[in-house]
Amino acid sequence: MITSVLQLPARAGDVAAVQAFYERRGILERAERFPGCRAVSLLRDLDPGSGRLLVVAEWDDAAAYARWVADPWRAESSAGLLDLLEPLDRPLVAQLYESVGRGGASAGTAPATDPVDTQTSAAVAGTSPAAAVGTPMSTTVPSGASATGAAHILEEQQ
Repeated sequence: MITSVLQLPARAGDVAAVQAFYERRGILERAERFPGCRAVSLLRDLDPGSGRLLVVAEWDDAAAYARWVADPWRAESSAGLLDLLEPLDRPLVAQLYESVGRGGASAGTAPATDPVDTQTSAAVAGTSPAAAVGTPMSTTVPSGASATGAAHILEEQQ
């Protein structure tokens, strides 16, 4: 199995126009019905100023994704998408990735009954262990911060 990741930088940050384009054309639904596609999602960057979307899909193999890229319906339905995106320096084709590791019970690395370490979760979230149970951990990361920067911010907050 492989994962395709297609970056869509919306022109002038107008992600709503790109989302509407995908909805009007039924692109995600058609992709999911395409032979070899296992799942597909359109993801919006949580940074409201980024103007970025990702299309992430799981495929049986790289050949299945190549067939999707070559499909005449895809080419026809994508007409006009480039008008909604910032100018690109390369063709609008996804990067392909293969899984080299997986965590959690589904990978057989940890039993499904392992308890959550509420002491650590609470310390990171800045709450008491009792308050941390069932509460998602969150923090504010400045716009444009990298994952490394986000980890550094978490360390400073502790």
